[in-house]
Amino acid sequence: MTSIKAVSELRACPDCQLEVDIILESSDGVRFAAHAQNLERFSEGFPPASFTSSSSSTSPVVQLEEKSQVVELLLQFMHLKPQPDIEAIPFPILEELANAVEKYLIFSAMAVCRMCMRDQASSHAMHVLGYAAKHGHKTLANQAAKYTMSMDFDVVKRFFGTDSRVTYLWVSSTKLHTYSAHTQTAGVQRALDSCIAIGLLGRPTERWTT
Repeated sequence: MTSIKAVSELRACPDCQLEVDIILESSDGVRFAAHAQNLERFSEGFPPASFTSSSSSTSPVVQLEEKSQVVELLLQFMHLKPQPDIEAIPFPILEELANAVEKYLIFSAMAVCRMCMRDQASSHAMHVLGYAAKHGHKTLANQAAKYTMSMDFDVVKRFFGTDSRVTYLWVSSTKLHTYSAHTQTAGVQRALDSCIAIGLLGRPTERWTT
């Protein structure tokens, strides 16, 4: 569908011989050769392959919000080839990749991204907590939360924003529950119980449920 000259100007997955019938463009303007059937087979976040079936002589271009380094890794996960090694990639790329595989529902990449994010919980606690809470990874959220307990509220508020549910849960669960456990004051315990009762806060082992 795309001319040989046009394909040569695209970045492609190594050793891939499949026909290019769709082009993915990263947020920084890099275009990647892609295959609609692979996108449909390996994810649930892209249009079906029938999207590209037309009489047009050019492949459609889909603009993505992710950087080129992330798009390149996403495409490697969506080929019948060994998965890329992401353990040593810089954390900003790992974080964007981990969020992207959740966004595009690339199930083959979710577990390995989650494990790599878990390994970064102690050094990037706020980022890992935000990722875990956003995507419902309760165990990881609780693991990351313990590294934020000594942080000042203003730091958390600036990071997550005052309207963020993560900020609310951090205040309610990490601070309020810790204070309650140590003081056992009736007022604090009533506040904690009220949060639980209206469904805004889980029990200690489930406090990061979103």
